[in-house]
Amino acid sequence: MTKNFFNKIIYLTIFVVSLITLYYTKTRAAFIGLFVAVLMFVYLLLSKKQSIKYLVSLSVLFLVFVWSTKNIWLRQQAHFLIWRDSIKMWCSKPFFGIGPGKFHIEFVNFASEELRKIWPEKQCIINDAHNEYVQLLVENGIFGFTLFLLWLIFFFRFVIKFIKNLDVKKFKFVYELKIIISSLLCAVIAVLVQNFFSVDLRFIISNVYLFITLGFIFGYTSEIEEKKLFFTTPVVKILALCIFIFLLGIVSYSSKQKTVSFISLLHFSSDGVKIQVNDIGEGLLQQILRPYLAQYKLKQEKDFFDEKVLDAANTIKELEELKQKYPNKAVIYEKLAWVYAKEKNFQKAVENYLIAVKINPNSYSAYNNLGNIMFLTGNRQQAVEFYKKSIEINPNQIDSRLNLGILYYYEGKLNLAAEQFNKVLELDAKNEKAIIMLKKMRE
Repeated sequence: MTKNFFNKIIYLTIFVVSLITLYYTKTRAAFIGLFVAVLMFVYLLLSKKQSIKYLVSLSVLFLVFVWSTKNIWLRQQAHFLIWRDSIKMWCSKPFFGIGPGKFHIEFVNFASEELRKIWPEKQCIINDAHNEYVQLLVENGIFGFTLFLLWLIFFFRFVIKFIKNLDVKKFKFVYELKIIISSLLCAVIAVLVQNFFSVDLRFIISNVYLFITLGFIFGYTSEIEEKKLFFTTPVVKILALCIFIFLLGIVSYSSKQKTVSFISLLHFSSDGVKIQVNDIGEGLLQQILRPYLAQYKLKQEKDFFDEKVLDAANTIKELEELKQKYPNKAVIYEKLAWVYAKEKNFQKAVENYLIAVKINPNSYSAYNNLGNIMFLTGNRQQAVEFYKKSIEINPNQIDSRLNLGILYYYEGKLNLAAEQFNKVLELDAKNEKAIIMLKKMRE
């Protein structure tokens, strides 16, 4: 068995496994992306006569595949309704858009009743346009969208022309190079086509994959004809500078808005909260890694209900005795309610918290914990009232703002949720829960 044959077996195995994996994702956008990429690969490597034969055969094969998986293709996701309402939002600010990373915050104001019937606000969250290009247009306006479009046009114009001009008859390595560059280009095409039905370019893995692949393409082309690279022309240098300034503005804007983009459990507190105000001032890399570091740190924390009170029955007995001895001490009722909440005896917990706030109306931590119990027991409207009361007493506390933001998130009110999380980050720039929730809202 030759080494070349062994390599072919490995490549074929990887290809088949990749196809099986792709099928089980049941992602229509990825299916279409693969189909278009394969058609492009045939067009780049074969002559016109050969291409037509393969293109027709592949099209028939794809239609058979679509028919055999029609249950996937007929799945209702209301993409057209989302795109229509997104365009309405773009029309409100057509030139410079609503602002990078603000789609999930503003869309709630433009979602139609027709769309809400399919995706009810309190059950589903629509946090992206399900089309990278529509979302780019909405958030960045005509200006940002045009820059992106020009970049794509220049890129494809240069690379396709380069591939077509390669003289494969001259050297064997040139034909191999043509296959490599064509394969990489088709990988880029697959990602870009998929993004007509998703916003994968907003996820770090997809984004990094795309630009690493672009880097490989330019690396291979520069080995042959460095002078012909499109970015050496003066006009495109100016365009590149505009893009750089525009992207710098996006990074700066995102940093100011703290829109770094999972769910955290409600935070019960037994006393006041210490506030630490920090400036963000992190670099771009740290901004990218920030949500993942925050998520890792939160995983180390234990759930409120996981940590049990040692000898809870005896603790409750002692606190009940103290309550009888000092009936006007709010702190005793709060501590007793907190232990009852730990034991999930919410009725007794509420009774004691209500007495505590009656004795001490300024106990914002008691109001926060009452809100949590209402939230957990399904009384969300009352939970909102308790959280707001807690914030009214102490606007600079964090717990109630986080919990209110989480409640708004589950209610589908992303604009109100983002407002609370951003306020938390003003008070504590490194707050893991707010960072993770903002990331979840965007993704």
